Amino acid sequence: MIGCSDSLNKAASASKKFSQVLGEFQTNVYTFYDAKIISAENKDQIIDVCMKANQAGLQVDAILAAIKKADADAKEIGLGDRERIIKILIPVSQSLDPQKLEFIAGIKNEAAKQKLEGGLVAARSVLSSLQIILASGGTQ
Repeated sequence: MIGCSDSLNKAASASKKFSQVLGEFQTNVYTFYDAKIISAENKDQIIDVCMKANQAGLQVDAILAAIKKADADAKEIGLGDRERIIKILIPVSQSLDPQKLEFIAGIKNEAAKQKLEGGLVAARSVLSSLQIILASGGTQ
C-alpha cells in the first residue's frame, strides 16, 4: 500500500527471494553443464558471477541483520544504510546482464538458452525490486 512503509521487512523479503532465484539459476547452470550443453569455461564464468552475487547478498543480509539487532522493533532502513546497499547491488545487477554473458546467445539448445536468459532476467528483476524498495524508503 502506498504511504505504508516497512522497508526493513520488504528488503529482507526481496533479498531472500534473490537468493532463491540465484540458487535455481545456479542449479540450471550445473544441469546444463552436466548435459554438455555449456562448456566448463562458460559454467565457470557464470558461477563466478553467481558467487559475486551471493557475496553481495550476504553483505546486504548482514546490513539488514545489524539494523534488526540494534533495534528488534525496527521497521525502517536509514538513508545511509539504503545507500550502502544500493551501492552493493548496482554492480551485481550489471554483472547479471545477459548481454555480458555473450555466450548464452550462442547456445544451440533453445530450451536451455531460454532457461538461462530467464534466470538472469528473474534475478535482475528481484534486484530491481529491492533497489526500488531502498530508493523509495519502502513506500512502494
